[in-house]
Amino acid sequence: EDNIRHFYIEPKFHFSFYGFECLQPLPGQAMYPFFVLLGLCAVAVGLGLFYRTSSILLCLGLTYVFLLDRVNYVNHDYLFCLIALFMVFMPAPRAVSLDARRRPAIRSDRAPALTLWLLRAQLGIPYFFGGLAKLESDWLRAIPMRIMLENSSHPLLSMSWFPTNAAAWFISYFGLIFDLAVVPLLLWKLTRPYALALAILFHLTNAWLFDIEMFPWFMIPATLVFLPPEWPRKLLARLRSRQASSAARGAASTPSLPPVSDIRKKWTAALFTLYLAVQVLVPMRYWVYPGNPNWTWECQRFNWRMMLHVKESSVQFVALDRSTGRTWVVEPRLFLTSTQAHFLAKDPDLMHQFAVFLARGLRESQGIDVEIHVRSRASLNGRPPQPLIDPKVDLASEPRALGPASWIVPLEASAHDAPTDGAPAER
Repeated sequence: EDNIRHFYIEPKFHFSFYGFECLQPLPGQAMYPFFVLLGLCAVAVGLGLFYRTSSILLCLGLTYVFLLDRVNYVNHDYLFCLIALFMVFMPAPRAVSLDARRRPAIRSDRAPALTLWLLRAQLGIPYFFGGLAKLESDWLRAIPMRIMLENSSHPLLSMSWFPTNAAAWFISYFGLIFDLAVVPLLLWKLTRPYALALAILFHLTNAWLFDIEMFPWFMIPATLVFLPPEWPRKLLARLRSRQASSAARGAASTPSLPPVSDIRKKWTAALFTLYLAVQVLVPMRYWVYPGNPNWTWECQRFNWRMMLHVKESSVQFVALDRSTGRTWVVEPRLFLTSTQAHFLAKDPDLMHQFAVFLARGLRESQGIDVEIHVRSRASLNGRPPQPLIDPKVDLASEPRALGPASWIVPLEASAHDAPTDGAPAER
């Protein structure tokens, strides 16, 4: 309840995703019953009750909430929306579901192999691109992780015997290797049991050390899709010690899948190929943008770039009256929540949206034609602070575009970027 109020009801202004500026939270207190209905849809999907309708509503509802405020973006919410989209098209209610009980005609213990492999591919993409993103100098020198551990309030990390520097190097390289190797290891029969145990340990450790909400608890059961599809029945048969009778009963009661036309197969394959191509190309787009994406935050979202940086920053918005030349500082916290103000200082696109909002508000409420200039300083992964936004630019007059922003000051090279001999000093 507190989160719904803080993120969707209290804010006077919401930062939009490009192309979705028209989306706004429901008026008044309507977001409360909306989330109740969204939860009921999730329960219905889990039970397989009116599955197709409830899965469509769940997908639309999750996507709507996800797009309401760019400040609230986290990679796992994006993944949840994608999985919800997959669930709309999955033949999930055919076996153990209330719909199968209500409508025995849809009962089947089989599903097209394509659905399983598509789900595996969708779960594998964040691992792969998460590992690929770690192949950059700061991560390879364990700098972001060392700063995170030193700033963490976790009880384990506060103990004097805990070797922060050694832990930073271990976590950095273990995370890199795990992300790139876990999916192939899960798909290979010989290494699958060890990879599964390693994945569970990895996500439990993340949940213990870092505040990343429900993502680890989602990924642990989701990893089971990399197991052979018959494993639940085999497990139940072993628990009941009736493998032979269970297999016979399953074989007798499993109807064949309805035939699918060649045209439908081709269209399905083409659509899912296009979808996977988008999922692969979108995380690669930062390669064609100039600058360090951890600094510019361009292409930072939808890229599975996780825990790669620590960015300390400050920002000040200066309004300039075009007619009189008078200037004054506008305090963002008069219009934003604490969470919005925190991310505003890190993300140039949020600064641009807020500058446009300020200029429009002053023009409509006071009839003042103003320029909005931004004074900002940021430090990326321990580098010396430097300006993030060109203070000479009237940010409110700059168009919003998908291309690189010319008003972002490039990250300056410093001694921080030089190769280091050995690890940073122990704390």
